[in-house]
Order: sequence, then structure tokens, then C-alpha cells
Amino acid sequence: MRTAGGKKRSMRQMLIKRFSILTAVMITLICAYMAYSFAVTLRRGTEELADINMKAAESILSIRFSEYENLLYQMYTNDDMVVWSDNINNGEDAAVSVSKMRRYLSTVLNSNRFIKSIMVIMDNGRVITYDQLTSTIHENSWISRFSLDSGEIYRIVSADYASHVWPTEFGTRFANHDYWLFHIAHRIVNYKQLEKLYGVIVISVDERLLEEVMRTVKTEDSEVYITDETGRIVSCADKSLIGTSFTPAAGSGVDRLENGILGWNIIRVHDNSRYVQSLVEKLLQIVGMGVLLMFAALFIISKISGKLTRDIDDIVEGMQRTDEAGIPARLPRKGEMLSEIDVIAKQYNRTIDDLEKALLREKTEAENSRKAEIRMLEAQINPHFIYNILDTVNWIAIEKDEYDISNAISTLASILRYAISNSDKPVTLRDEVDWLKKYVYLQQFRLKNKFSFEIRTDPEILDVRVHKLIIQPFVENAIVHGFDTKRETYTLKVSMLAEGGRVAITIADNGKGISPEILEALGSGDVKEIRDKAGIGLSNAFLRLHRYCEGQDEVSVQSVPDGGTTVTIRFPITVSPAAGNDSTEH
Repeated sequence: MRTAGGKKRSMRQMLIKRFSILTAVMITLICAYMAYSFAVTLRRGTEELADINMKAAESILSIRFSEYENLLYQMYTNDDMVVWSDNINNGEDAAVSVSKMRRYLSTVLNSNRFIKSIMVIMDNGRVITYDQLTSTIHENSWISRFSLDSGEIYRIVSADYASHVWPTEFGTRFANHDYWLFHIAHRIVNYKQLEKLYGVIVISVDERLLEEVMRTVKTEDSEVYITDETGRIVSCADKSLIGTSFTPAAGSGVDRLENGILGWNIIRVHDNSRYVQSLVEKLLQIVGMGVLLMFAALFIISKISGKLTRDIDDIVEGMQRTDEAGIPARLPRKGEMLSEIDVIAKQYNRTIDDLEKALLREKTEAENSRKAEIRMLEAQINPHFIYNILDTVNWIAIEKDEYDISNAISTLASILRYAISNSDKPVTLRDEVDWLKKYVYLQQFRLKNKFSFEIRTDPEILDVRVHKLIIQPFVENAIVHGFDTKRETYTLKVSMLAEGGRVAITIADNGKGISPEILEALGSGDVKEIRDKAGIGLSNAFLRLHRYCEGQDEVSVQSVPDGGTTVTIRFPITVSPAAGNDSTEH
């Protein structure tokens, strides 16, 4: 075969040329087919993925909203909320009802990180709030900026039995952060009196909840919006757009899915130019990598397989080794080890470390327990020694005709024996009454009969079982802190009566009273606040009573400066009462 100049070409050159042309055509056709297939697959996959993500986001939005609707249902059908609301509307025990309602609202609010405010609008117009976005939690952070006032909200929500949702609006700025809130409301329902109006509950939810929903859809080349049924933006990355009408940018792709529960729309806006750019980049990668992969595939596979089996063998061998204590040895981590195998080795070594720490901690705790037991045994004092000493002193007082001292010592011994013996066992109220008389006798002896004491008991509850010394701290507080030196005599009255299946114990004195600050702490029921303002004695008394009664106790404190204090304790009757007559003792 000759060229145009008459020179012959070799077969090798011809084959190289023809195979080069054929290979080039084949590679071109393969690359074109791969590019087309990739473009179709990419678009289809992108659309399917977007559809899946949109449906997932819509499902998540429905689930999250249902969670808050269920939470709201639990609140507006709560029997306690009905009772508290009725009391507040009628002005009956309103202060206590407001306090209990706020504690309940705080429990609900603090159990969910996205709830920022709960507002209850009473039928009488009073508003009860628990809010995290104000310096004082009892003030509302958003109602002054809302498009409706509390009266309009109450009129709309109380008109039916449906849940009402208000789209996101700017709530407030707190701690250098802007908060956007949407609101869910429902009227308080008493199924025994459906037509009666009590009030409405409004839950204010942080817009960041909607941001979490949008993250399931958002990608680098897209923006996600949530709009209400009117097209107004409810949530988006740019908070300045919230409340405005949604308008997509020119040339952008828009995917839209409606939420059937709220009627809101999840909208995904994506940039098509990035899609084209991604397609071109992938095409170049196909062309460049296609040739390289054909030559490198076998070599890479043989290297990877050899490397993989070698690393696995090292792992198995290491797991079979143990140290002197029988604990498996740690696996060596080599720099050339595959990342997946390295993760296995790292996690295995961490487990071994945790095992060693657990064994050491168990050994340390056992040693500490042994030492604590030794210290406890060393610190024990035989109570009989104390009783014998008191008995000896008692006889010395009798020999010297000091009968008042003798009576005081005998009473003290009886008090100590009652307090120490079986200190964790329940006793009857009858036992508590007997002990209380002796305790007050000693206090009167100590204060030279500066106060009179009267105790009135209802015999039908004397066999009710309670924990020891359940009211002693309250009586001691009345004597020690209530009776100062300004008067010559004081009066202390204690009554224990049955009250509708409960025991009602009242400790009343005419002492100097309690300061408003301490009285407010006692009324809150917060043990930490009571300890900070009233002291550890009363805080421990409140805590013991609350634990003994498993949260079914009620403690109310009323006090007037220089007019005395009245403490009332109520708890359920746990045993059948004994028959008998009412008695009053002095």
C-alpha cells in the first residue's frame, strides 16, 4: 500500500491508524451513550430523590404537628386544667390555681425544646403565661407584636372545638437572638359540660422546628420554603422573607408538595445551571476515567483484595491474644491499614479500654464500700449507753428532789428512744400525737412555759399510718422562729382531722409571722428555692413529705406579720380509721 508520495506504509502503522480511528469512534459513541444515560439517570434520580425527600419532609411535618396537637389535646382535656380554670374564672382559690397551672405549664414547656411559650386565656379575660423568651417567665413575649390581641384569639378559638394554627410571625428578640413563632390553639374542654367556656390554650412553637423539616429536602443547589394556603412564607433560611408572598427566581426549577393536615406547601427551588455544570463535569470525568479504569481495574482489584485479606488476618490474630489478666489485647493500628478496618480496630480498642475502666471502677467501688462500712461501724454508738446515762442522771435528780428536771430527762429519753428505734418504719398518728406532746413539753420546759399548747385530734384517723416525725419540723419552726421575746405568752395549736378521705393537719401560732419573701418561696413548692430562702430544715421537711406521700401531699402556708402563721398539711388516708370520739387536749 502506497501513500500519496509513493512511499509504502507498514501493516503495523495501518493497524494502529485504523484501530485508533475505530477506538476513537467506539470511545466517542460509548462516552456519548454514557453521557446521555447519565443525564437521564441524573435528572430522573434527582427528581425521584427530590420527590422522596419532599414526601419525607411532608410526612415529618405531619408527624411533628400531630405530636404538638396531641400534646395540646392532653392539656385542654386535662381535668386539673378544667378545675384550675374554673377556680380562676370564679375567683375561688385563684392564687393557688394560678400557681399550680404555671407549674404544669412549665413541666410541659421544659419537656419540649421547640415550645417557647404557653399562654392560657381565661374566660374572664385573665391571661396565664409561662414563657422562656422573657426575663420573667410569667410575661408573654410575643402577644404585643402579634396580628391579633388576646381577646380576638379567645373569640376565634372558643367559637368551636377545632384546633387553630396561626402561621409564623416575628415573636421577640431575646438574648441577642430573633425568635419567629407559629401558634397552635384550642379551647379548654370539659367533656362533662361541653358548652361551658373555661378558656383557650395557645402553644407557641419555635420556627426552627420547620427548619429541621426543611433540612431533609435542602441541598447545596436548592432553597426550601414552607408557605401557608395563601402563599405567604412561613419558614425559610432568610428570615426577612417570612410573612411575604413566595415568588421564585426566573429560570429556577420549583417542586411543590402540599401538606394535607395544615394546608401548607413545601416548596423546593433549585438552580438548573448547576445541574448542567454537574453534567459537564461528569462527562469529562467519564472520558478521562474510562481509559484509565480499563488498565487499572485488574491491578487495583488484586492489590485491594491482597491488602484486605492481610488486614483481616491481622485483626483475627490480635483478637485471639489476651494479657495476664485475661483481657483481650489491643489491636495494632497500622498507617497503611484500610479505613474500614482501622475503624473496626479503633472501636475494638475503645471497647477494651471501657472494659478495663469498668473493672477498675468496680474494684474501686468495692474498696470504697468496704471502707465506708468500716467507718460506719466505727462511728456507731450504742443507744443503750445513752439511755443508761440519762436514767442515772434522772435518779440523781430525784434524789435531790429536782422533779422538774427528772420529768424533763425522762421525757427526753422517751423522745430519743422513739426517734432512734425503727426510724424507717411507719407509725400511727396516735404514736405521733403522744411523741408530739412530750416534745412540746420539753420546749415549754426550755422556754419556761412561755407558750401554751393545744392539740385537737379526730379519733377516726388516729390509726392512720405515717412516717415518723412528719410534722415535727413545722412545729419546731413555729416555736423557734415564731416565738420571740416581744410578748410574754404565745399560743400553739395543732389539729389532726379527717377531711374527705384525707388527713388534714394544721399547725397554727400567734407568733411574729413569716416574711413575704419566705412565704412566696414556701408557696412555690420548689425545694431549692425553699432551701435558699427558708433554710435546709424546712426544705428537707417539704422534700420528705413529698416523697413519703408520693406526690399526693398538699402544703399551704398562710402568715400575717406579727399576726401568726398557719401551716396546713393534707395527704391521703392509707388505712381504715378507728372508731372513737373527738378529743381536745391541752
